[in-house]
This record gives sequence, structure tokens and C-alpha cells, in this order.
Amino acid sequence: MKEGNSRAIYFYPSKIKYVSLIILGIVFAVGGIAMCYSAFKNDDYTNSLIGAGIAIFFGLPIPFVFKVMIDALPYLCLTEKELIINPLGKNPLPIKREDIKGYRMLYIRFNTFIEIILYDEEKYTKHMSKTHRKLNSIGTMGGHFSLFNIALGQIKVSERDLLFYALDNIDSPYFDVENVPSSKILKTMNSFTSQINQEYFMKNYLLSLIIFIFSMLLFYWGDNDMASLNYVITSFVLFPFAKLLFDVMIGFKLKSSVKKQSKTMNYMYQLIYIVYFVLFLVSPFVGPVGILYLITRSLHRWIKKRNDNP
Repeated sequence: MKEGNSRAIYFYPSKIKYVSLIILGIVFAVGGIAMCYSAFKNDDYTNSLIGAGIAIFFGLPIPFVFKVMIDALPYLCLTEKELIINPLGKNPLPIKREDIKGYRMLYIRFNTFIEIILYDEEKYTKHMSKTHRKLNSIGTMGGHFSLFNIALGQIKVSERDLLFYALDNIDSPYFDVENVPSSKILKTMNSFTSQINQEYFMKNYLLSLIIFIFSMLLFYWGDNDMASLNYVITSFVLFPFAKLLFDVMIGFKLKSSVKKQSKTMNYMYQLIYIVYFVLFLVSPFVGPVGILYLITRSLHRWIKKRNDNP
């Protein structure tokens, strides 16, 4: 967040989020390459192709994410007179506050949006770029809803209270950026990290055992190669930690959003087990990163608790 003249507040996407995506992409890409090479040496061409696919799928987006992070352009700007999406981009979308009727929360295809409700959408639709329309279509997977929205995922978690406070009060003479109250909307949202507990790991080790047995029957039945067996055992041990990293970044939010969708989307969610199988195969490379996250999270909570209770 950056505040300029005339009470203008800029919101920037989190660089930590981009760095996490880059690291995750690199880990998966390297894991896929290692899996491809190891399987190819053992004449296991099926696993070699799977490894190559994983490496390509996760490796290709890395340069794009890196470029977006380096550009560091603000995603949103709020002033007393306007709300501007992508204010410094090629296609900024300014909306006058007097034309805003209100806003509401929307959950579309696993994403959370703040829909800006206008008195007259046509007044702004004709000035909207084709790029913005296409991005909207991609984000909704062909669905339709208001083109004027704020993607909550693009706002830093630490600044979301300020966002809702500014949406309601930035044009008020009593607006105080130094004393931002907690948003009632955010309080109703689930705390994903609170789901990481003993029961979480027990369930994931059960899932890991099921995938382990399936992998042995599918790939290694009658195989005397101890290296392959050791790889699968290592995947079994590290899978819960690899899934932990996936859940923190995508999984918890995905599951929460699915609950708000139709029954059809709930059926589609079952395809997530294909992702879990792929994640199991690269767990020896992703799992250690999940362990590092868990240790860092525990240390952060311990330090915070210690500071709160000197």
C-alpha cells in the first residue's frame, strides 16, 4: 500500500506470493526433470513422459510470473473521486465514485471477487479494453458476471482490512489510514492455516498410503529395482508435506470455493485426486519445501506469542 497526494491509496500485489509461485514452479519443474531422467535411464518411458509433462507444465509460466513481479505495477488505486483498476497499466479502468452503487462478494470458479455494482454499466463498458474483457472471460471460464470487479487474491492479506475500509470511507472527512478497523467481511472468511493440525496429517497419510499402494500396483508390481521402491517409499513419507504446501497456496481456497458452487462443480472437484497423484510423484522434491514452511510458520507463531506475552 502506498498513499499519495489528495488521499490516493495504491494497492500492490504481494511479491511474496509471486516468489512462492516461482519457487513452487522451479521445484516442480526440477522434480519433473529428475523424474523424467531417472525413469528414462531405467527404460520406464511412461514415467519419463509424465515427468517431462510436469516439468513443462510448471516451468513455462515461470518467466511470465517473474516479469510481473519485476514490473511491480499497482493493481488498484482508490481516491476520493475514483476507483482505478490497473492505474499504471496499459489499460487502466477508472470508475467515478459517484457512479458506484455499492459492492458485494462473489465466488466464481474458485476465486473471490469484490463486484463493483454501478448505476449504469453501459457508461463504462464501451470504454473497456478488449484485453480486460478477455481476462474476465478466462477468469470465469466462459461465465458472465459484472466486468467491474476487484480480485481479492491480488490484494495483500495485510491490506485487505484497509481496502474494505477505504471502499466505504475514503471520501469521509473522518477517514484515518492509521486506525483501520477489522473488516466484518474478512472475519467471516475461514482461516485456512488453522486447518493444519494432527487430524490433517492423519488424513493425508491415509491418502498417501492409498496412492502408495496404487503406485506399486500400477508401476512397480514385480519390479526388483530397489531404487524405484525407495523412491515410492520416500514419496509416501513426504507426500503430506508436499500437499501442505499445495493446500496453503491453492487447496484450502479451492475447497472453500467449491462448497459455494453448484453440485456440478463438486463433481469436477473430484478430479483433484489426479493432481494429488502427480504431487505424490514429485513429493521427494516438493516435500522438503513443505517441511521448511511448517518450521518457519511454527517459529513465526512462537516469536509472535513471545512478543505478545513478554
